[in-house]
Amino acid sequence: MLILSLILLTTSDVEVTPRKTVEFFGRIEGAAAFPLSEPQTSRFHPGFNGVLNAGLDFGYVDLQLSTGMLALAGKATQSDSISGGVGGGVRFKLPYHLYKYAWFLAADAFYWRTATLNRVAYSVAVGVLTPLKVDPRVRIGPVVRFMQITNGDSPGYDDRNAYTLMAGIALEFGSEVPRRAP
Repeated sequence: MLILSLILLTTSDVEVTPRKTVEFFGRIEGAAAFPLSEPQTSRFHPGFNGVLNAGLDFGYVDLQLSTGMLALAGKATQSDSISGGVGGGVRFKLPYHLYKYAWFLAADAFYWRTATLNRVAYSVAVGVLTPLKVDPRVRIGPVVRFMQITNGDSPGYDDRNAYTLMAGIALEFGSEVPRRAP
């Protein structure tokens, strides 16, 4: 609730005109990460997830390159886990030039590296971004992400998939939203 209040206080009431260009954007997400399935829930405490995106904004649809990192603190004798990956995906959103609060739904596929194993991971995120009053090129908002890291047939390893829920803040940098003349 505090986060939403801060976002509302730092946003502007901007009326805008439609744009006709493709724009570049960069986004940073930082979130608390919660393992949801065995064996991760019995081996790890909650941790941190970070995602970086860069892409092209086409209005209602964005194409993005993504990289991510997941760090979970080990329980008892289990060592900490740090894994990461690269990939890409698509984001569907309300365009910034039409809406003050732009809801989005994103889906990404990753090549994910856990210790010495190569994996495939998928994630789905939902969030809302709004421009800051001080600089409309910067947008901020809450984001929730669900990730599945698939496990192949690796002898000697627990081959169950890992499911993780992340909740945090997204900060996006892009072009300034065009304003209507007074």
